[in-house]
Amino acid sequence: MNDTGFDYDSVPGDYQFRVMSSGPGLQRFWHRNKIRVVDQVIEVTSCDCVAEVGCGAGNLILHFGSRAGAVIGIDISREALRFCKRRASIEGINNALFLQSSGYAVSLADNSVDELLFVEVIEHLQCPRDFLGELYRVLRPGGKMFVTTPNYCSFWPVLEWTLDLFGLTPKMVDEQHISRFTPRRLAAVLRSAGFQITRLGTFYILSPLVQFVSSSFAARLSIHELGWKSRMGLLIYCLATKPDE
Repeated sequence: MNDTGFDYDSVPGDYQFRVMSSGPGLQRFWHRNKIRVVDQVIEVTSCDCVAEVGCGAGNLILHFGSRAGAVIGIDISREALRFCKRRASIEGINNALFLQSSGYAVSLADNSVDELLFVEVIEHLQCPRDFLGELYRVLRPGGKMFVTTPNYCSFWPVLEWTLDLFGLTPKMVDEQHISRFTPRRLAAVLRSAGFQITRLGTFYILSPLVQFVSSSFAARLSIHELGWKSRMGLLIYCLATKPDE
């Protein structure tokens, strides 16, 4: 999954967990509310196998550990996977498996996953269509995939440049983020891989600004944003389905 040449093991394995727990206000809001957004868009039952490709520090996949039958975290970073394993042990999550992958192959059987999470990963890929074909393979017919990615027809490029300028995140422009999406382009590449689009929109429209005033109101607002028809949210989200055979 590393098309960029960026050394992902240079990023501390606990990075996403640390900024979600104790980082600056905007970063805490950003990471915490993605979990709330996923809960609103995708349903998980106790019989399901849920996998996350690009799981990082496990904020999302371990969130489902107590609700799903099994959870699988996949990442390029060995440090992140080591942290996930320690975190799962501490939190008493015994149904979790973590796999390292650095290429366009995922070590899962065909049609073996009920729900896939692919959150802010596709922008790191030089050939997103090829990798989506691999995700299509492992998702069961009728299974659902939740995708997010930065929205390059919003103010995201300005935010990205600012974060890089002040070193607030690992450098993104032209180092981590090499594929740029709009809602239309994301839908097109998913359809080209065989997926059907169930739901498509954007979020983080006004809520990132509101969180500077009230984090609780911003959290509620970010959920309402999912139903807005605006294409100006900083993140695109899509719920895609693998058609029944």
